[in-house]
Order: sequence, then C-alpha cells, then structure tokens
Amino acid sequence: MDFIHDRAARAVGEQMPRKSGESTKPTVAPARKVSLQAPSAPRGMGAKETQLFIDDLIKENWSLKLDITLQRKAEEKLRAKAEKAEALEKRVQGLEKLNQDLAQQLGQRDNALQEAFDVILKLDTDKSSLQQTQTQKGIVYRRMGVLGHPITQKISEADQRS
Repeated sequence: MDFIHDRAARAVGEQMPRKSGESTKPTVAPARKVSLQAPSAPRGMGAKETQLFIDDLIKENWSLKLDITLQRKAEEKLRAKAEKAEALEKRVQGLEKLNQDLAQQLGQRDNALQEAFDVILKLDTDKSSLQQTQTQKGIVYRRMGVLGHPITQKISEADQRS
C-alpha cells in the first residue's frame, strides 16, 4: 500500500509521510526527457508483441499520412473556391458598374424621348391651328373670289384628294 501511495505522491510532485517523524516537504518530480524519435517498444516484450507494436505504428503512420494528404487536397479545393469567389466578386462589381451606366443611359434616353414627344405634340398642335387658320382664310378668300391665291389653291387640291 505504501508503494501505491509513493507512486501517486510522486505523480503530483510530493512525497507522502509514512511515519510520524518524517518531513512533509514537497519534492519535485524528476523532469522527463522529451524525444523527437519514435517511441520504442517497451522493454520486456517478446518478438510477437514487438511485431504487433511495430505494425500498429506503421498503421498509425499510414493513417497520419492519409490525413495529411486529405487535408492538403481539402486545402487546395478551398483555395480554388476562394480564388473563384474573388473572381466572381470582381465580375459582380464590374456588372454592377455596367448596370449603373446602362440605367443612366436609359434615363437619358427616356428624357430625350419625352422631349421629342413634347416637341411632336407642340408641332402637331401648331399644325392643327395653322390648318384651321388656313381653312378659315381659304373660305374667306373663296367668298371674296380670289381664286389665284396660294391658300385657295392648297384648299382646292386638298378637296380634290378627299
């Protein structure tokens, strides 16, 4: 039992007293050496256990290499997606600019069409009022007997066409 107590105490870094007269000072556990080498087979293993241990290490190594390969492929896919997203973002910005330019041009075209429509309406109104005036003058000229006047000639030609 004291052996288990000592082991547990060393794990936490202090020594448990066994007798009433012993010191209760904490002791520092010895530092472990960190090695970058592969773990060696525990001592006392037979050939079969050592071979199984090596096989497990080989499988773990293969698994880790597979994980690295898969992570690299996933990283490449993510980078490709990121590049594609950047290209699409640039294209979207270009299309938004083009859309704004086209909307501005449509606004200018609509304004020009409205102005042209207003001019056509004004000219049509002017034409109607001129025709009405000419018709009234033509009637006056006919009554007056002025047949050679240009207005009476135009009215006569219009009457003949109808």
